Amino acid sequence: MSLRKFIVAIDGPAASGKSAVSETLAVRLGFLHVNSGAIYRCATLLAIRNDLLDLQFKKNLDRMREILKETKITMGPLGTSPIKNENVNRPSTAIFLNGENVTDQISKIEITKNVRFLAKIPEIRAASIEKQRELVQSKNLFETRADSKVDGVIVEGRDIGTAVFPNADIKFFIEAEAKARAKRRFDELVARGLNVDINGDPVDYEQILEDILQRDQEDLTRTHSPLRKAKDAIVIDTSNLSLDQVVGKVESSILKRLAELEED
Repeated sequence: MSLRKFIVAIDGPAASGKSAVSETLAVRLGFLHVNSGAIYRCATLLAIRNDLLDLQFKKNLDRMREILKETKITMGPLGTSPIKNENVNRPSTAIFLNGENVTDQISKIEITKNVRFLAKIPEIRAASIEKQRELVQSKNLFETRADSKVDGVIVEGRDIGTAVFPNADIKFFIEAEAKARAKRRFDELVARGLNVDINGDPVDYEQILEDILQRDQEDLTRTHSPLRKAKDAIVIDTSNLSLDQVVGKVESSILKRLAELEED
C-alpha cells in the first residue's frame, strides 16, 4: 500500500541550525531529508569544475543549465549516524553527483564563497528547484518507521515554504542571531577539518561572520525567491536553544499535525 506524501518545509538563514534539526528529525521520524542548499552547492562545484563561474556571459549560463539538467543528483548513506533511535537505525545522508560522493567537497570554503553568486541567478534557481522536487518524489532510501502512516519528507532551505513547496503540510522558519550562527558554522568546519580557504590558509570566526552577514543581505534582497517567512510558518529562534530543545519543539508540532490529518 502506498503511503501519503507528507512534506515538512524548514526555512531559515545560513547556519541557523536548520540542517541539524532536519537531519535529527529525519532520523527520529524515519523521513527522507532533502537539503536544498546542497543542491546549490552541487551546482557551484559543477561551475568550478567546468570553469563556468562567470555566468554573466549567456553562453556560460546556457552551458551551466545544460550541465545541471544532465547531472544526476542523488542522496544515499554516508555512514552510521551519530543519532541513535530505537525505531530507526538510519545512516546519515550523503550527496552524490553522477554517483560521486561530494559531501565534503561541497562544504569547503571555496564553495561557500561562490554559492551565493549562483543562487541568486533566476535560471539556476529554477533548475535547482526542479532537482529538489525530483528528490522529494524519489524513493526513500532509508528505513521508514513501521508504525508510520505517511511517506514523510523534510525539505530545508531558504524558500521551501514560499516557492518550492508552498503547499507543504507544515512549515517552519528557523532563525538565530548572526553571531550565534557564525560560531556554529565555525565550530562545524573545525570539527570536520574544513576550516581552510582555497590556498590552505586557516579561516577564522570573523571571516565566517562576515560571510554570513553578506549572505543574509543577498538572500533577503535578491529578486527571485528571496528569503522570507511563509505566512503560515511556525517561527523558532534558536539563538539560546540547544539542538534537543529545538528538535523537541519542531517534532511536537509535526506529530500534532500528523494527528490532525489522521482525524480528517
